[in-house]
Amino acid sequence: MHGSTKFRIKTIKEGRNFGTKAVWYGSTKVKISDPTKTIVDIFDDPKLVGGMSVVYDIFKEYSESDYCDFELLRRYAKKMKNKTVFKRLGFIIDTKFDSPPEEFEGLKEEISAGYSKFDPQITNTIIIEKWKLKVPVSWKREYDRKE
Repeated sequence: MHGSTKFRIKTIKEGRNFGTKAVWYGSTKVKISDPTKTIVDIFDDPKLVGGMSVVYDIFKEYSESDYCDFELLRRYAKKMKNKTVFKRLGFIIDTKFDSPPEEFEGLKEEISAGYSKFDPQITNTIIIEKWKLKVPVSWKREYDRKE
């Protein structure tokens, strides 16, 4: 805790420390992630922000902002070496976007064969075969509306 601000420290695997810039906080140099790396980080670990509903809200804002760079997002996602990032991203795009950005064509080829949890913090009981994801009922209903 610094003043009234709480910080959560997370150790990251080697090779995942990219997409950052140095900023000075007083006399201390601190690395912070750029907006695209932040998006990839929360798709990698949704509990950092409170789950996939919050991830979606943040991603929607990002996709409508001047910071949005889908090509860079895809490159960063590959560097994370976590295929679940692609599964969650693909599912969100299928569920919430009317037409997927062209940068995400072929996204399905980036996923692994095993099944992953869409949101590790809640019960995920339904399988979405296309994205190899176990999702909660509420997200399945939303996904079905788009299909």
